[in-house]
Amino acid sequence: MGLGMDAAERSAFVEQGHTGILTTLRRDGCPVTLPVWFAPIDGVIYVASPSGAAKVKRLERDDRCWFMVERGNAWTELAAVGFAARGRTLAPGDEAARAAAALADRYAAFRPADESLPAAMRTHYADQVIIRIEPVDEPLSWDNSKARLTGT
Repeated sequence: MGLGMDAAERSAFVEQGHTGILTTLRRDGCPVTLPVWFAPIDGVIYVASPSGAAKVKRLERDDRCWFMVERGNAWTELAAVGFAARGRTLAPGDEAARAAAALADRYAAFRPADESLPAAMRTHYADQVIIRIEPVDEPLSWDNSKARLTGT
């Protein structure tokens, strides 16, 4: 029995994930991996970011990236879906608005009230862009809970 997930399982797994892992590339090719909140819509991942963030600049320079969602603590719980992608910032418009609304809805219960943030932080997050992360290859996936363990 394989540990991979089929397309429906992968889609559900990503949808249920809370925090994604986005890897972008520095100028010298060194990967930079960061946790991100995300909204999956029709097979595409959307992430909001301050417009001046380094990840935005890295994607403008080199749009290659990797996105992954994972879960589990014990070995038998470990599972993940990851894929190579191209990332780009969206111009304001319908797609960006739809993604921003999906992100706001998805994480509403987890955000602090804007007025509770320090002024510098409110300023930092005021100018947001939406990043579109589109898969370019078949995803990798595994779910160790599918393993048939013996002697347990």
